[in-house]
Amino acid sequence: MKYTALILLCSWLGHTTVQAAENDNVLDELVFCLVCHGYQAQGNPSVGAPALVGIEDWYLRAALAAYRGGTRAGYAAAMDMQAAARMLPEDDFAKVLRLLNELPPREPQAAAVVDAALLQKGRESYAQFCASCHGADGEGNQILAAPGLRRLNDWYLQAAWESYLTGGRGNDSADGASQMAQFVRALPDSFDIDAVVVFLTAAE
Repeated sequence: MKYTALILLCSWLGHTTVQAAENDNVLDELVFCLVCHGYQAQGNPSVGAPALVGIEDWYLRAALAAYRGGTRAGYAAAMDMQAAARMLPEDDFAKVLRLLNELPPREPQAAAVVDAALLQKGRESYAQFCASCHGADGEGNQILAAPGLRRLNDWYLQAAWESYLTGGRGNDSADGASQMAQFVRALPDSFDIDAVVVFLTAAE
């Protein structure tokens, strides 16, 4: 029994070592992604690079295709991403997904103290205006090309909103984001994006 356990332990350690080495190789190959999005792909507000951990594979594929094709443009970070997406061979896409799947999940970076009234307002606003596309709990909807929102940084949600609202993003009809841009600009003045962001990033 002891010998069996020892063999199993050695086998597990060997697998772990090989897996760690493979992950290091992937990290080395994709360093140009992580230098902006963070070593753990947790996001980097200094360059406007969102968290990638937990991103849906279909959404990542669509985003990279939009950057490569030039339909996702009009704001500063898009120019950097267009260059990066064109540098990434399509054959390496599986490596990107494997890397992201190996990284630990990112906990929401919400404010330490959450105003209960603001949280409730965000919950109600999200249910009324956002849930039909992005899912009841912000899990996303591939059929509608609506990404998950819970995985995103609070600062990125705010920045994306402003970009849609001011015309920095979603102006090309070939970009799926054009529908989101039209929707954002049609919302009533009473819609409180701050409250919705609090709801999406709060640990409930």
